[in-house]
Parts: sequence; C-alpha cells; structure tokens
Amino acid sequence: MTILVDWEIRKELGDTGCIRPWEEAHLNPNSYNIRLGWKLGRLSLAHGYYAIDPQDKASCNTEYFTFEEYRLAHGEFLLAEMLEEIWLPNNINSQIKGRSSLGRYGLINSSHAGLIDCGFASKITLELYNSGPLPIILRPEMGIGQLEFKRTETPSVPYNKKKDSKYYMQSEIQGSLGI
Repeated sequence: MTILVDWEIRKELGDTGCIRPWEEAHLNPNSYNIRLGWKLGRLSLAHGYYAIDPQDKASCNTEYFTFEEYRLAHGEFLLAEMLEEIWLPNNINSQIKGRSSLGRYGLINSSHAGLIDCGFASKITLELYNSGPLPIILRPEMGIGQLEFKRTETPSVPYNKKKDSKYYMQSEIQGSLGI
C-alpha cells in the first residue's frame, strides 16, 4: 500500500467527484482537510439499562441535533457529521486523522474507528472526544481533521458489494448499528 500524494488525490478523488464538495485549498501534500457538518449526536442509556451493550442496539439512545456552536466539555463524547461526502474507488481506502492544532487542545477525532474501506460511499460519522482540561468550541464548517488515502489491491469484496455493509450510503450522521 502506498499513501497518495497531492496530485494523486486530486486526480483519483477530486477530478472524479469522489470528494464532494471538493476545494483545492483543502488539499495537503499527503491528505485532504475535512470539515465539521451541521449535525451532532449525543449518546444516552436506554431506560432500564446500566451500560451500553454493543450486541443490544436497544441499550443506547442517540439524540441527533443541528447546531451553530457547541461547547464540548472536558470528558465529553459526541458523534459528528463530516461535511464532505466521499465515494472511494475499489482500490483506495482512507484513514481519518486528527488535526494537530485541535489535538493540542485535547480533541481526539475518530482515533479508534477511523478506517474507511475501499468502495465506501457516504458521509462519514466522526467520533469526537475532549481529553483536554478546557472546553472546546465546535462550529459547523470548521476544519476538524484530514483524510489520508492509500492505494491497495482491489479486494475480492469491496465495501459497496458486501451484503452486511451497515454504513454504506448513509446520508447523515449515524450511531452504532451494533456489532
């Protein structure tokens, strides 16, 4: 696997409409900057549960809401919509990376669930966590991270061909659909 550089990202993903909206100013030497969308999601336990059970979708509720400004408190976790939509070819995968400027405030962005398989097409749901000591203000359309792209061999069954691809073609933020 090789990491794509700027001209390859432009040729493979920008010129072909695989990243929408495409903005040349967001292109970096080895990545593409992504922005926060207009929706967030807050998790809560369902009535009668004492913990989230990943094998029982009913154990967790997700409240979705639009926002203009949100104060992410220390220790708070949110789901967030990525503004851009992506359509990955069957021979390119991607990894969500945080922005160092936000990481220095303590914002952790999709560090545990950041792999995007070949053939994926959708808006991405980000996982945001404030590990820093102070609140962080979030606003729609602010830079929130970056995508790194790798060229791979074409898998025998890309994400868009899997029968159990849970998050394919989601049009908005999506909580966990269980394991």
